[in-house]
Amino acid sequence: MRRVLGIGVRFAVAWGLQALSLVVVHWLVPGVRLEAAGPAELAAEAMAVALVLAALNSSVRPALLWLTLPVNVFTLGLFSLAINALMLYMVSWVLPFLVIAHFGSALLGSVVLAAVATSLGTVTAIDSHYSFFGGVVEWLARRLGSTPSGDNTRGIIILEIDGLSRERLETALERGRMPFLRDLLSRGHCLTGYDSGLPSQTSSSQAGIMFGNNWDIPGFRWYDKNEGRVVSSRNPADARAIEAHVSHSHGLLREGSSINNLLSGGRHEDGAHRQPGLTPGLRNSSGAWRISTSISSILTCFPEPAVGRYRDGARVGPGTAKATTPRVAAGGEDH
Repeated sequence: MRRVLGIGVRFAVAWGLQALSLVVVHWLVPGVRLEAAGPAELAAEAMAVALVLAALNSSVRPALLWLTLPVNVFTLGLFSLAINALMLYMVSWVLPFLVIAHFGSALLGSVVLAAVATSLGTVTAIDSHYSFFGGVVEWLARRLGSTPSGDNTRGIIILEIDGLSRERLETALERGRMPFLRDLLSRGHCLTGYDSGLPSQTSSSQAGIMFGNNWDIPGFRWYDKNEGRVVSSRNPADARAIEAHVSHSHGLLREGSSINNLLSGGRHEDGAHRQPGLTPGLRNSSGAWRISTSISSILTCFPEPAVGRYRDGARVGPGTAKATTPRVAAGGEDH
């Protein structure tokens, strides 16, 4: 019951924020206006537009995104802006009090609407409670049969945050950006110093944390002279090979779970580990489209693997494969 109430409150707040964003669009964007006589009527019309727009975004928009996926990929996601504009334009067909001069106005209005709504959602932290992703985690737990073990011994949760130094962590605490962590510290937990190993990147760090062994991992990607190719931690096959190289029967997570990591920490048998990338359950859910239809996510997700592979190959010049002696002494095999 509490969760149902929380979801209802979240929906109401999100609805109100979207309506407020539409009012801002009405004020700022030429060619997009609500024909309201006063503030009360303006608020009512904005709420109605927000509701119809949400309905179209939940029903028509996913189908259009699916049908135009090749175009979206080819345009690096920019075509999704046109679909967003079309959704706003379609609302004006349903609700005559939303007047849009032409498609260009709808395009500008949809961009401003997204920017304002995102800013308001960030300020209010509306996505932090009863969120879609929280629901996905609970669904995965039910799917994998994760239930309390009844064991009263204390466990441990390891959360890896790339590039977070102690100085930045303390600054975030002082500025109130990590309220949950600050609450933990106020209840008796303590913050200790830590040193970064070398190389300070994901695969090496996870190998050291989970297996106590990050030997012979010189970087996130490197050229292996024995195999004559670039080894990249982003490659699933290479990630599995890295784990096989450092793993043993005493992985830190052998009786726990590893979610969305490069390495499993010894947890393979029940499928609780998915490596690397998004969990398959998330890929198969409607939320995957919610991720990929974000313009920023498309611009990040689609070109990044191709650019990374090209960069890997470009860095392997004609002289890389030569048996060049390292400038400094190094143990193990040359790379």
